[in-house]
Amino acid sequence: MVVAGTIVAMSTAQINALLDDIADRLADRIADRLAGRLGPPPPPPALVTIRLDPAEVRERMSQQQAAALLGISAPTLHAMIRRGELATIRIGRRQYVTRSALERALSSP
Repeated sequence: MVVAGTIVAMSTAQINALLDDIADRLADRIADRLAGRLGPPPPPPALVTIRLDPAEVRERMSQQQAAALLGISAPTLHAMIRRGELATIRIGRRQYVTRSALERALSSP
């Protein structure tokens, strides 16, 4: 290591201690900055339970199928879902579009 133009020999233990000290100081500075800028975390979103008609669940289709039926790309369909223009149902981790939701989205101005 070079300190003010002088070569200093350090043992592995000294190097590790120096690196630990640098890491601790850096972590403290980052924590201080984040605490001042981010504030408290937002509350988690509320879960809404909706009871579905079994017939509506049977008429579900994948997002790719719905995009093909509408003649639009999958990213356009995803944007419609994000904006709330098209309702979806979630079964497990998958998200589906129902025919009735497509009809409601197409009939609204």
